Amino acid sequence: MSRFLVEFWPALIPISLYLTWLTLLRKEKTRQQLTSGPLFWTILSSALLMVVCFLYWSQNQSGMHRGTYVPPHYAPGSVIPGGVQPRP
Repeated sequence: MSRFLVEFWPALIPISLYLTWLTLLRKEKTRQQLTSGPLFWTILSSALLMVVCFLYWSQNQSGMHRGTYVPPHYAPGSVIPGGVQPRP
């Protein structure tokens, strides 16, 4: 559980703020303000930006490593680092 909180705390902050905002709105019985508030549009635009960034990253990720991965290995007296050898 602690690892989850450490890795995903940046996502938990806006979610908790949004849920707090929704709770306060429901107490006031004002359902019209759900989509007109600034926090709603901020979260919506952030989610859209995240989707666009993931799509851009997924399209450009495949061309980064063209070749065959060679793991590091030990030769007598030294360690030869691994890497990606280009395809012939």
